[in-house]
Amino acid sequence: TPCEHSFPTRRSSDLYQNTNTWTWDAANSSMIKQYVNPANIINDAYRKYELLKLSYNDGASVSDLNKVLSGKGVLSGKGQGFINSAKNNNINPIYLISHAILETGNGTSTLANGIIVRSVDGKAVTPRVVYNLFGIGAYDSNANKYGSEYAYKQGWFSVDAAINGGANFISKGYINNASTNQNTLYKMRWNPASPGTHQYATDIKWSYNQVNNIKSLVEKCTSSLTYFDVPVFK
Repeated sequence: TPCEHSFPTRRSSDLYQNTNTWTWDAANSSMIKQYVNPANIINDAYRKYELLKLSYNDGASVSDLNKVLSGKGVLSGKGQGFINSAKNNNINPIYLISHAILETGNGTSTLANGIIVRSVDGKAVTPRVVYNLFGIGAYDSNANKYGSEYAYKQGWFSVDAAINGGANFISKGYINNASTNQNTLYKMRWNPASPGTHQYATDIKWSYNQVNNIKSLVEKCTSSLTYFDVPVFK
């Protein structure tokens, strides 16, 4: 479903991971163009999944999803939970699982495995273990601190609560947000309707980095339907 937009331009907050120093550095214009230009995506059998529509569709069975999640730490065996949350929040379950796998490092991150929170915003609270599977509120300056405090505020005291809470956040804030309609990975990262605003991540490869998991999951869930949304720029 092509839609015309203004072409995004470089911002100082656009980052890439420097593999020589393993630091996050400012991306230059040529780097950004490689990942933002739809001409580099549309006809690429791999990268086209950046344009996959992320609203809910049937076809991914609990059995299929649990096979994918096997060995993925706290995500293992959570196929039914992902399908329930995906359906409740109108999100493609394949995308939701892919996002969780990426953000949690295959279910092994500290935030995914639970952090005991004893204070929130500098104020003591009843100690509880919280979970955050999508890196929501996990600011780079101290991801575990801010991500866990955010989870405490939201009441994510179990993995299932974190799955549903994260799905709700992404649905309302991006995929099913009537104002932004960011219903693809590409739109979540670049927001072509309003370039430079309301972007899910600063990493210029954020949407690209999720393609491998999504493509693999789509191929394993053969009954799942796929629809694509291709942006067109002025």
